[in-house]
Amino acid sequence: MAQQRNLNEQAEAIIAKAKKCGMENNLFFLTSFSDFQNMRKTLINLKKSMDENGTFIDGKINPCISEYSRIATAAANLGKTIMQLLNENS
Repeated sequence: MAQQRNLNEQAEAIIAKAKKCGMENNLFFLTSFSDFQNMRKTLINLKKSMDENGTFIDGKINPCISEYSRIATAAANLGKTIMQLLNENS
């Protein structure tokens, strides 16, 4: 729960920064931030699945592992883009 609260606090800080920059209604910011939040939710669900099912399922590597890696990379890149957008407009 503490991790979720920390993530919520960080999300609120990003929104506050967007408001300060006048970007809180910017379509690119809104859609990018929404996509980022959806990616984080997906990562949390994939992590739960990996914890429950382990590394191997029926002798094969758990497909959640590669999916988690792919989405984590995309989320990191999107997060970087969001921060660059906010920093450029501050």
